[in-house]
Amino acid sequence: MDSGPRWKTRIDDDGAARASEGALRTLADTVVGQALRALRQALVEGELSRQWRAEVLLELVRMMRRDLQRGGWTRLAAAERLHLRRALLVLGLLASSGVPLPVA
Repeated sequence: MDSGPRWKTRIDDDGAARASEGALRTLADTVVGQALRALRQALVEGELSRQWRAEVLLELVRMMRRDLQRGGWTRLAAAERLHLRRALLVLGLLASSGVPLPVA
């Protein structure tokens, strides 16, 4: 007589929706925009070390987005794409925070 899932039954979320190609493309585009704004701000301030760090951050994000656009992430499992999503989120936070990016 049990016709469906009970209200207590939870569906496990593996994060596949947040790590889908479309969601990652949107996120990558957003982070590139944040990195561009950070570079623009560094140029306005005229601080060379901050400009260089903002350029490095922008180049890293652009490389990740280019790899995504070329289909390099489609072969990865959802869990691995989630790691890349988290990396993009951290880069976005660094770009928008204005703090110096530690580059070795």
